[in-house]
Amino acid sequence: MPIRFSQNENSDQSVLSDRQELIQAQLIDLFFKQSPLGISSALINSTGLVLLLWNQVDHILLAAWLVPIVLVALARCVLVRQYRRRDIPVQAAQKWGRWNMVGLGITGCMWAASIVVIFPSHSLVHQLGMALLVVGIVTGSASLYAGLSKAFRVFSIAPIVTLTVRFLTYGDTVHLVVASLSLFYLALMLTTARSFARIRRQLLSANLELKDRVAQRTMALEEANNSLKGEIQERREIEERLRQERDRLENITTTIGAGLAVISNKYSILWTNRIFRDTFGEVEGGPCYRIHHQQKGLCRECGARRVFEQGLEKAVHEQQHTDAEGNVLWFQIVTTPIRNTEGRVRAALELVLPITERKLAEFAKRRMFEQLEEARKTEAIATLAGGIAHQFNNALAVISGTTELMAHDYCHDSQIDRYCRPISDAANRMAQLTNQLLAYAKGGKYKDLPNDLSNVTDTTLSLIEHTIAPEISVNKLLEAGLPKVKMDVTQIQMVISAVVANAMEAINGIGEISVSCSGLEVTYDNCTLLGVPPGSYVALTIEDNGSGMDDRTVKRIFEPFFTTKFQGRGLGMAAVYGIIHNHGGHIEVSSQPGKGTRVCILLPALKEKETPQKELSVSDHDDRGTLLMVEDDPGVVDVNRTWLNRLGYEVIVAATAAQAIQIICRSDKIFDVVLLDLVLPDMSGAAVFPLIRQHLPSAKVVICSGYGLDGTTQELLDSGAAAFIQKPYTLANIQTIIRQVMGDGQ
Repeated sequence: MPIRFSQNENSDQSVLSDRQELIQAQLIDLFFKQSPLGISSALINSTGLVLLLWNQVDHILLAAWLVPIVLVALARCVLVRQYRRRDIPVQAAQKWGRWNMVGLGITGCMWAASIVVIFPSHSLVHQLGMALLVVGIVTGSASLYAGLSKAFRVFSIAPIVTLTVRFLTYGDTVHLVVASLSLFYLALMLTTARSFARIRRQLLSANLELKDRVAQRTMALEEANNSLKGEIQERREIEERLRQERDRLENITTTIGAGLAVISNKYSILWTNRIFRDTFGEVEGGPCYRIHHQQKGLCRECGARRVFEQGLEKAVHEQQHTDAEGNVLWFQIVTTPIRNTEGRVRAALELVLPITERKLAEFAKRRMFEQLEEARKTEAIATLAGGIAHQFNNALAVISGTTELMAHDYCHDSQIDRYCRPISDAANRMAQLTNQLLAYAKGGKYKDLPNDLSNVTDTTLSLIEHTIAPEISVNKLLEAGLPKVKMDVTQIQMVISAVVANAMEAINGIGEISVSCSGLEVTYDNCTLLGVPPGSYVALTIEDNGSGMDDRTVKRIFEPFFTTKFQGRGLGMAAVYGIIHNHGGHIEVSSQPGKGTRVCILLPALKEKETPQKELSVSDHDDRGTLLMVEDDPGVVDVNRTWLNRLGYEVIVAATAAQAIQIICRSDKIFDVVLLDLVLPDMSGAAVFPLIRQHLPSAKVVICSGYGLDGTTQELLDSGAAAFIQKPYTLANIQTIIRQVMGDGQ
């Protein structure tokens, strides 16, 4: 087995001072590698020589010469095999080489002996052939063993020298020439073999040096690799420790309940905690202004800029952010500087505190305050409207009563009727307007009565037409003869006004608003689609061709405090929704951006139409009875007393509550009816009512007021008041009421 040059042995060999021993061992190793070819050549050439001389030399001599060569060849084969199978140390290579060289020398001597023992002395041709064969064997050995010149000399000198001596003994020219050529050829082969051996040694020496360098470089690379592995392992350990520290920092900062971010002096986000990432997403590496404000540059109130540029130790500001779903989020950001060991600001730390709930609470509080202020204003206006309506009703009572007296006294004069009727009609229209003022002054209290929605809509549009811009046209399609709807007229008018106001604001410039009223039958098939129970309805539709709304806005339009306006005005859609549902109705809004908005209101229709009441006529029947009229308005007193006196009633008048109390407590008269006005200059009529019930238990109390049937009036009726009549009233109405409460029939 050839010599093994492992890394450790090579390292040990590099320590040896004499490199020649290693080179010699490598030459011997090469010698053993080439020996099988030399052994094969020796056997082939010896066999060929025997065949060449088979007819020229005695067969016994040939066999005697061939057998030792074969035995030596076999011995060398065994030696080579053992060498290859064993791990031969460098120090033992010389010994194995000597044994192989001995076998090679014996083979060379046997070839030299062939020239002496089996030389064909009688045949020149065979002699020359034998000389050519020996020279050829020497030439072959030169190519095989030239690397180890000693082996070449051991093998080649003996045959060539013996051949030369043998040829010189003949003395003729041919033999002398062959002998000379053999010597010259031997000298040439020896020189060539020596030169080749020197080159081989140089190559081996260079190879060993190269191996040493490679080994050294390999060792250096291994050391570098080991060092790199150590650095990698150290870096992994550092990264693991950093990861653990980052996780620990993450856990600590998460428990704060606020977002944390480190901002570089170039306004990029270097690090964020989990809360910050949950709020704004994975934003590390991006600019802070793009994350917070979706802007392309720094914001004016940026805390990081104030820390970097102004040198503040703490900067606090609030900012608004919109998440992926469009919801508005509010944060308070506290920014502080991060300094290096030299005290220079290298980064900024932002503490992001969510304050959305607080902001919403502030907005709600502000909105509630505004609504409270608006309610106070509304209450003040309602109070003023109620007072004005009350005074108007008192004045209208005088006008209506006087007109009726004139028409009654001068009924045969056509001119009187010609002039009185317009006054009565105007007074009735004014009475309707004052009723609306009174309904507004009630503060939203409902008074559900059957009404025609088309008429109410038409009246409302007439009242608000002055608020509609001239470039906006209103198209009305109001069907007549629709079923009545039980409604509070004022509330429905507020709804119509609010929806029309929204339609006007949605129109920018020239536009059109369409208002229609129609009947609608809801069946079981479409009740689910419309969102109302089956039955008869009256549909009020208000449609505009304004800017419209997207689906998200339409879905939120009925939310409290939601508005698309810069400043809320009028009745909100949430209130509109509440009013319609309180009436048992349904409201539906459909809209598309750029295509306008359509609002459809469904109100339940009454199953039976209201039977018109017959107008009461004035009768000339002479009534009897004593009336106490508690009224502070002289005009109303004069008209009513004149009319009631004509009917046959005795009328006692009290202009103040004090006078009424004095009459009630001291008068011996028996009063059949007390006409009690609620608004008196010194005391409320409601305060006088208990005294009337106490001192005049048999008297029928009729409440009179320029106000409507509100809570106070209803309480008096519940406490025993016989009836209520609202100013202005006709003389026929007051006559009928008195007859009813006195039990004189209709």
